[in-house]
Amino acid sequence: MQLRRRQLAHVNLLSEGGWTELLNTCGFSVDTIEPYMSAQGCRFWDALDVTACIGCGRYRLSAALHRIARVVLPARARNKLAANLSKWLCSKVRKHQSTGPGTAALVVASKGK
Repeated sequence: MQLRRRQLAHVNLLSEGGWTELLNTCGFSVDTIEPYMSAQGCRFWDALDVTACIGCGRYRLSAALHRIARVVLPARARNKLAANLSKWLCSKVRKHQSTGPGTAALVVASKGK
């Protein structure tokens, strides 16, 4: 978890109360806070993303696999593979989406006049 925080430079790890307090201090009022990802979903996403990010720039693992697939697989097979991976990923995201309390949230606030 600490590795992901360093990689993504998360400086916004506040609770709902923390966001409300910070935004109120800056002259905003919080209209709504909508959680959208559970802790389990976040761990799942991080496990996928951190693997794909191994390397640097065009030399990342995900970029290398994409290049290899373009050389080795015909377009039709690549499209089928992409469709199957998409279905798998969507099913996993749906499975993890509603499990447990939200750890990521959309905060909507408005500035007082």
